Amino acid sequence: MGAIRRRSFNDPDALRDLPLAEIRIARIGSHTIGYGIEQPGWRWSTHMGPAAGMTSCPVHHVQVFLSGRFAVRMDDGEEVEFGSLDVGDIPPGHDAWVVGDEPVHILDFAGNSDAIGMPREHDASS
Repeated sequence: MGAIRRRSFNDPDALRDLPLAEIRIARIGSHTIGYGIEQPGWRWSTHMGPAAGMTSCPVHHVQVFLSGRFAVRMDDGEEVEFGSLDVGDIPPGHDAWVVGDEPVHILDFAGNSDAIGMPREHDASS
């Protein structure tokens, strides 16, 4: 067997259908990468928070926004809007939502894509 590994989001290791969102999971080596598609109208505090019993997302994300517009508001009021090909490092304690009428496509490199609703700890120094 060769050293190169290949996975595809077209044939994901796991698929999560959520309200107004879909997450495809690819596991490769020690990495788990999520590909999320959030539809217009999706908001974390509306569609994820109640099921998790939380008012804000407790997960630290490192994400690449492939298309669409996505806003994030921290619990302290700081707010940032992300667009196509932006990279975001989003600490725990935030709400997030799709801006406008275009779906948002996101690659999540450090988040809880693999265990939706079950936060994982991440080393903030890496």
